[in-house]
Amino acid sequence: MDNKGTAFVLIVLLSFLAGCVSEEETAPSPEDLYKGAEQRTYSYSFNGKAETLRFQVYEGLNDYLANLSRTYQCAQACPSNETIQQGYLDQRYQESELQRLASLIKTKASDRENQAKIAINLVQRIPYDDAAYNGGRATDRYPYQVLYENKGVCGEKTRLLAFLLRDIGYGSALMYFSKEQHAALGLKCPQEYSYKGTGYCFIETTSPAVPTYDQGPYPVFGKLSSSPEVLKLSDGDSYDDIGQEYRDALEWGRLQNMMQQTNGVLDETEYGKWKKLAVKYGIEN
Repeated sequence: MDNKGTAFVLIVLLSFLAGCVSEEETAPSPEDLYKGAEQRTYSYSFNGKAETLRFQVYEGLNDYLANLSRTYQCAQACPSNETIQQGYLDQRYQESELQRLASLIKTKASDRENQAKIAINLVQRIPYDDAAYNGGRATDRYPYQVLYENKGVCGEKTRLLAFLLRDIGYGSALMYFSKEQHAALGLKCPQEYSYKGTGYCFIETTSPAVPTYDQGPYPVFGKLSSSPEVLKLSDGDSYDDIGQEYRDALEWGRLQNMMQQTNGVLDETEYGKWKKLAVKYGIEN
């Protein structure tokens, strides 16, 4: 599986903090925000079975978020990178709609661990915006925009997943790899499973992948080699029951290494193991 190597520009200028509207900004009317209703269908894989989720989105809310300025005039001090990233989650007008999506996810499984698995795979399966990346036209979408436009680059999809996991009850962070210009989600988890001792498990968001698997390979830079800047996005519980995913990630890595050594050819037994994991996590090659 080739995950997308995605450019993620960590913007340090923003027009708001924690969802606050500036004095000169006119608050939108509900009529403007909720015009242009459309139905979207999002796919996800759960326990090896393909599923879908229907969700109504609004052109007006998407347009409002798209037109928000991404610059912030620093007065006495500039906001931290962590505060800026948290602000994308806390934007007031998208909050109720994203909570509505989280509520739908919660109806698909009775326990939080499975709800988190669904949220992870659903976001992973939202198409990666190749055109924006290849053309250098990434617009730094808000989480709701990723849903409406049904596409996003790594940082944008990571923030959407962070919002959903926060609503489900888990702590998360954005892991930014400056050398590779890549972002991934950090899911709060036991130290023994965490990425380089950060206390967060690595979750790739660009395409379906086994949680905690971090070996790519990425088309642009191969494998991640730098240590990330960890920007906490939300407080919450630790996802303690991630040991099976961690073991599956190790097995997936073993199989991927074997395929590299054999020009992609596996014997029947090893291919069966590969296929089982691919189906379990909805990985398409």
